[in-house]
Amino acid sequence: MTSVFYNLESNTWSHNEIDRPKVTLGHNRLLINHISIQDQGKSTITFQVKKNQQHLGPIIGILTNEDRFPFSGNIKTFKRICKKIMNEGGIPVIFTPSAFSGTSLKCYTFCFQTKKWLELFSPLPDVIYNRIPSVLYESNEQYKQFRNKLSELNIPFFNESYLSKIGTMSLLSSDKFLSKYIPETIDLKTEEDLRIYLNKWNCIYIKKHHSAKGLGVFKISLLKDNTASIRNAFHVELIKEIKDCWKFLTSISEPYICQQGIDSKLPDGRKFDLRILVHKKDKQFIISGIGVRVGTPGGITTHVPRGGSIIPLEELPIQLNEQLLQKIVQLTGEALNQHQGHFYEFSMDIGLHNGQYYIFEINSKPMVFDEVEIKEKGMENLIHLFYELSKFEP
Repeated sequence: MTSVFYNLESNTWSHNEIDRPKVTLGHNRLLINHISIQDQGKSTITFQVKKNQQHLGPIIGILTNEDRFPFSGNIKTFKRICKKIMNEGGIPVIFTPSAFSGTSLKCYTFCFQTKKWLELFSPLPDVIYNRIPSVLYESNEQYKQFRNKLSELNIPFFNESYLSKIGTMSLLSSDKFLSKYIPETIDLKTEEDLRIYLNKWNCIYIKKHHSAKGLGVFKISLLKDNTASIRNAFHVELIKEIKDCWKFLTSISEPYICQQGIDSKLPDGRKFDLRILVHKKDKQFIISGIGVRVGTPGGITTHVPRGGSIIPLEELPIQLNEQLLQKIVQLTGEALNQHQGHFYEFSMDIGLHNGQYYIFEINSKPMVFDEVEIKEKGMENLIHLFYELSKFEP
């Protein structure tokens, strides 16, 4: 590795490669000058970087928005990524679309000595990792213009956007192999449709277009005497006649999908599913880890913020077919990237009923796993991906 310096007073970059007087930095190949150690000054921060011939880096841009000052997102995760990149070689920067000029950007990096975020002016990143935490933000016109500009500049960019449940289930259902692992999904058009499918399956799940963390998910279960229960992630239960359930569905103001209720349960009756973290690595989609989430008795989701719990994979009293899960992961990754954009990191919620796997959900911006082993392996594969996309050796 070699050293690159940033002067906080003059906002200039330099390097210490004596045998390479002309080196570049950033996607737009900013030419930076050599500087001797004695000329660095006190207001200089140092980055250890990799070399790709005359090009130094990589500059790894983590994209977020500015709902909070100076930026939004999971700050603890951003610090972890910064530390790992600095240790492995590279320049981590956090930035927002409004700070992007087309040739440079105002951004932030974390100084572990002072434990403060430092403001920098950087060349364009060699790769951009999208961690914008808002579906609405990604749909505004300003962001779309920014995304188009990145495409014109041909900067490697992932993950493309949040995934909609409607679009994702439609995409996977069109794949001959993956369609076998999708809960039956229907289009409820009338009250009679609701009645028919409740009688057929006993329960159905309603999932709003952009629901997350169990919010916007409802379970409708058939009871006696032409009634049904509606439960949400907060364990609120309403008993209604089927005609009133239909009125409830027609009152939902955003698109939703309706799926067959799958009983993915442990032997003790609690609902469970697998959380599988996936990364692209050398043209393959690999499993970085498998977590197990267990719901509360009678709960409709397994999300920990909604009362779910975590058990170690080794304690799962069910033997998993890991070869089949790897194939599901690989084909899902291929389908997403063929039709939806660039999704090189995602997680999958997968259930199991009578030996049959079911894909419940795919998340293009996975939450941080609580399991240390999965967290560390996921970070390792993410950093490898940064180097792969920016064409620097890991």
